[in-house]
Amino acid sequence: MANISIPKTALDEVSASLSFVIDHIDIGEVHIDFDRALGYPLVDAARTFENRWSDGRFQIQREAKGIRDAVAKIVEQFTETDNNAAANLGKPS
Repeated sequence: MANISIPKTALDEVSASLSFVIDHIDIGEVHIDFDRALGYPLVDAARTFENRWSDGRFQIQREAKGIRDAVAKIVEQFTETDNNAAANLGKPS
């Protein structure tokens, strides 16, 4: 019989880390005076980054939620399988 080991602690840490990212990635609209803070020629680059980051932030948030949900399902299914197997070990056939 194969020995299957699921690193539940590591998966829980992944889930918690993804939840942190999801909760903190959307910091809202940032109003920075790029002209004063950076000066030319970095102003255009900073504005371009800020505009593109809005799209990237949404995609990262969506993907992180999907991965976190998948990790939760993996932990849930393996825990349920393990509990069922343990419950059936002591039952007479």
